[in-house]
Amino acid sequence: MAQPSQQRQVKTGEVELNVRVSGEGPAVLLLHGFPDSGDLWRDVTPQYAHAGLEQKRKGLYTILWQFRGLAEAWLSRNNFAGMRSFARGHPDLDACVRAMSRPGRLTAGLNWYRANLVQVLFGKWPACQVPTLGIWSSGDPHLVEGQMRQSGRRMTAAWNYVRIDDAGHWLPLEQPQRIAALAVDWFDKQETRA
Repeated sequence: MAQPSQQRQVKTGEVELNVRVSGEGPAVLLLHGFPDSGDLWRDVTPQYAHAGLEQKRKGLYTILWQFRGLAEAWLSRNNFAGMRSFARGHPDLDACVRAMSRPGRLTAGLNWYRANLVQVLFGKWPACQVPTLGIWSSGDPHLVEGQMRQSGRRMTAAWNYVRIDDAGHWLPLEQPQRIAALAVDWFDKQETRA
C-alpha cells in the first residue's frame, strides 16, 4: 500500500519551497510548471512509491511571467481567460483555475519563474552530475524537442531522452502509467550501474 505524502518546507539559499515527500529509497525530483501544482503528479507518485522511490515535487517554467502585475492581470481577466488560453489542452484546467483563483496563489506561482530569470539568462550553469531521464511529447505546445534533446550536452552523469507521440504538455496527467513505467525502468538501470 502506498505511503501517504508528507508536506515539508525545504530552504535552499534564500528560497523556501513547499514539497511533498512520499515513499522510501532513492529520491526522485518531480518538477511541474505553471499553472500546475504538485497535484500534476498525483497518478504517477503512487507507482514510484510502490517501486521504492522517494519523490520531492516542485518546478519552474517560462520567462513570459516576468511582467509583475501585467502577467497576473492578463491571466486572470475575464474569469481567467488568459490562463485558459495559455493552458488549453490541460486535462484538469478547471482545477488549475480554481487553485490559481485563491488570493495570492497566482502571484506565488509566477514568482517561482521571476526568482530565476537572471540566472537563466546570464548565469553559467554547471554540468548536471545527477543521472537524468528527459521525457518530451510531440504534442507539447510549450517546449520544443531540441530543448530536451540538447539537455544531454549539459550532463556529466547518465542521460536518456525519450520522445512520446500523441500526448501534450502534461504527460503525468495524460499518460501516468507510461511515465511511471519509463521512470521506474530508468531508476532500475541506474541502480544496476551503481
